[in-house]
Amino acid sequence: MLRSNTSDFAVLEQHVCNCDFCSLGRQLPLERHAVTSVLDLGGNCGLAATVFAAVYPNARVVTVEPGTSTFQLLAVNTAHNRRIQAVYGAAWGSSTLLTLAGAIYDHSAKQDATDWATSVGPLQSAAASVSDLVPAWSVDDLLAKYHLGAVDVLKVDVEGSEAVMFRDSKTVQWLRRVKCLVIEWHHGFLTDKQYDKFLAIMDRYGLKPLGRFGEHEGFCRPQVGGGALRGGGARTNGVSGSELSASTDLWAGV
Repeated sequence: MLRSNTSDFAVLEQHVCNCDFCSLGRQLPLERHAVTSVLDLGGNCGLAATVFAAVYPNARVVTVEPGTSTFQLLAVNTAHNRRIQAVYGAAWGSSTLLTLAGAIYDHSAKQDATDWATSVGPLQSAAASVSDLVPAWSVDDLLAKYHLGAVDVLKVDVEGSEAVMFRDSKTVQWLRRVKCLVIEWHHGFLTDKQYDKFLAIMDRYGLKPLGRFGEHEGFCRPQVGGGALRGGGARTNGVSGSELSASTDLWAGV
């Protein structure tokens, strides 16, 4: 299910038509059928989670989204797939209550992107409206809460909250439990210094750059898959756009 006059169709184009995550499935050095866990931070309307479930047929996908109306749509779009667990909330540097900070605007599309993305931030006042409060968790606590001992694929698209998540190398020891990470770093409203710190953390925890998948960057452990990382080319363990188009699971509920 998609909403008319919103950016849902742009998300559909990005994740399904352009198939950013099909490209990811071809390039990550992971055997598709061996992937058992995907953590999707910034689930939007559920299309990325649906693609992940199709690309990795044995994976449990936990997808987290803070936008109230967007989460409702995510829940509808993923309800048909028992391997997808939809969670209302946000990823943050620690577990706390946050408030909805506002919409992220896609100026290139000349449309209000409230439905494209929602940012969150710290509570500014004890008088904040209850309807604006959002539960937030550290990745450590998400892994414990949803019984994920390790994560094969971690996707992070959290509209600027990545700067808080990766602020300190001492608070991201959970990265040792991540095989591959795919992130959209929001350069438009984060600094180069913050990005450089993120890259240093990736290197410190042994996650090496793979290249780009559309708007996302990939990082993976060299030992994953039994050999050196390979990026930029098709892999025999990947999935093609035609394979996804033929999947009834992918399109059910959209």
